[in-house]
Amino acid sequence: MPRSPALSAITVVFLLGLALLYPLLLQPIVPYDEGFVLERARRVLHGDIPHLDFWSIYPAGQYHLVALAYAWLGESITSSRLVDVLVRLLTACVVTWGVAHVMRNKLVALTTGLLMLAALGGAGSPGYPGFTAMLLILAAASVWATAASQSSPRNWTLTAGALLGLAAWFRHDMAGYALVACLTAELCTGRFTDKRAWQAMAFGLIGAGAMGAIGLAHQLTEVSLETLVQQLVQQPAEVMPAYRRTPWPDWRNPRTISVWLVPLSALVVLASTCMPALRQAPLQVRRLQLMHAFVATALLAQLSIRKDAIHAVPALMALIPAMCVTAALIWPNRAKTAGSWVLLLTVCGLLLTLSARPAGKTLLNTLHALKRPPVPALLTRQGMAELTAEQEVLLNWLQTRPHDAGLYVGVNNHDQFGGNEPIWYFLSGMGSTVFLDELHPGVANLQHMQARTMEEIRSRSMRYVLLVDSPCEQGNESCNTPSLDLLDGYLEKNYQVRLRLKKYTILEIKENPEAATLRSQSK
Repeated sequence: MPRSPALSAITVVFLLGLALLYPLLLQPIVPYDEGFVLERARRVLHGDIPHLDFWSIYPAGQYHLVALAYAWLGESITSSRLVDVLVRLLTACVVTWGVAHVMRNKLVALTTGLLMLAALGGAGSPGYPGFTAMLLILAAASVWATAASQSSPRNWTLTAGALLGLAAWFRHDMAGYALVACLTAELCTGRFTDKRAWQAMAFGLIGAGAMGAIGLAHQLTEVSLETLVQQLVQQPAEVMPAYRRTPWPDWRNPRTISVWLVPLSALVVLASTCMPALRQAPLQVRRLQLMHAFVATALLAQLSIRKDAIHAVPALMALIPAMCVTAALIWPNRAKTAGSWVLLLTVCGLLLTLSARPAGKTLLNTLHALKRPPVPALLTRQGMAELTAEQEVLLNWLQTRPHDAGLYVGVNNHDQFGGNEPIWYFLSGMGSTVFLDELHPGVANLQHMQARTMEEIRSRSMRYVLLVDSPCEQGNESCNTPSLDLLDGYLEKNYQVRLRLKKYTILEIKENPEAATLRSQSK
């Protein structure tokens, strides 16, 4: 494809992306997913070591990336969200470039880019490490698919592998799934007997291994291998698969429908690659289609860990270019039979159905952003993010307390819960000094973990405790644990209620009689 049409498609996607993704800066705070990234990036900036000073099931890449934004722009939600917007914008542009380069059709590339913007704009969860990993994974798939048409294909597959290795710095599980998917797609297009396919696989593995080893070596300079294996592999394998059950499709809840439509769409795209008409397509076109389809299928393994809509988003992001390429291959030249038309209508119908909800959400967010007045203090901690009336009351109260008083953010029942809200560590300015700043079911309700948290609260004389009403969700395995009131009992004995809201309760440490007497005498 000539360079100017490809450049024009990318330019259109980039400019529209600035408008459609801008509302992500203004959306309400996400206390859990966004909160732990904001607070841990702050801790990294101030010298804390991931996996050693705080628990995390994710590699440290996202924390260091947001910490770098803090260093440049200041400790603000806006700093983190600007990084997130840039990541999503680059994702749409990279996918547009890959489709434009392979399909040599500006309309197909532009359609793919716009659908990617719709999916990314409506996905929510700003700052989530999975989006940064997906940028690198989709970039790797696009680079790998176009390698055959380049003058130095080995360098391109090596670069693609390095991108997958870099993705492991942010989400090691997703990067591993994607690497297997790319190798499988390369074998399928090479038909197992092509030496060039095996060479491409070897260079891809070398690139991924080298970049992944660099990240691992950096981590091992600070944390032991045993600790990394425990937090990144062992604990997720033990406690997360049963975190939520797969919801049955409920027409009143579109989120449950998308969880089931994404795997169905992946099967349809993979089945279409077996059609004789599509098998006659150029090699790099088939490679691009298979790369994204296999990556989407591999990323569906996320649904075996957390079976909800947000974990179907990575697979959807890989499916959109695969489905657009499939529809372009069938229509209009190859749709000569009833089966071809049925497949075409099925692919287009699924693509529109999957894109409708995020596109509508993106449009509503954009309209809402246009109505909001300008925010004068752009780079304050709260930035441009919205808070509910109750959250405003809570934040105003916390910000009037001494920043060195110490704060622990917990839940009403530390035995059975859905999760805490670590964003209040960041917004209050008090910060977290405990190992479990993120309370994850199956980990934070273990006895030895609660004993460690209790000792940290006691030894550091934390003055305030924020308890969040976080009911145990259906399917959460922590609901089946024996009764454990170790931490709850300690808080009840040593703290008293200072402020009670609908969802939040603030506790303050009780003064011992001697301290109270001295304080009264000083008055």
